[in-house]
Amino acid sequence: MKKTMEKFANWFIEHDKHIMEARLKQEKHTLKKELHLLENERDKMRSHLSRIDALIEKQEELKATLPGKPEGGV
Repeated sequence: MKKTMEKFANWFIEHDKHIMEARLKQEKHTLKKELHLLENERDKMRSHLSRIDALIEKQEELKATLPGKPEGGV
């Protein structure tokens, strides 16, 4: 009886181990996908920021060439 219980306990431990490994693998995959999405979003934001910086620079250049213009553009 004791051997049967030990076999069952060992089987149960291995079974749990496999389940945990599968869950960890799935979680790792999910985290990698999320990281990839966040990296893509970061790259989009960088692109938007560089365009905004370019527009601000152009606006400042225009203000410098039109010295008589009051602030606010009107």
